[in-house]
Amino acid sequence: TLPSWLAHPTVRLAQFLKYTWKVYHLPKALSTLADGRIRPLTPTAEIVRSVLFTALLRLPSLNALEGELKTAPFQKLIGRRAQPGRKIFSADTVARDLDSLHHAPLRELLHSLIQKAERNKVFREGSHATRRVVA
Repeated sequence: TLPSWLAHPTVRLAQFLKYTWKVYHLPKALSTLADGRIRPLTPTAEIVRSVLFTALLRLPSLNALEGELKTAPFQKLIGRRAQPGRKIFSADTVARDLDSLHHAPLRELLHSLIQKAERNKVFREGSHATRRVVA
């Protein structure tokens, strides 16, 4: 038989999201990020959240992300009202945003997240596990 976390991955994802929202205040931290786009139609925080979930869900590319942006569950996941079948933004928008993203606040955010994770003993397996998680 499969373990319950593997049989019901949405439960595990919900636990992870609740933990990161409660302990690391991730939504608030991501909302502080900005980019150099002039009058953007899509908020930077939504694009950064979509990239975060692209990594968490192991989507292979921005083109795969673009396919997910049409689905209602993914739209809800990044904080949008669900509009099934309607793509909320394109892979090109994500690429432009990432190109113009201000790096210093992102670097500070990552530094503070890693420091907090070390204080919370997230990296218990030694330096090899630390490198794997940071990568």
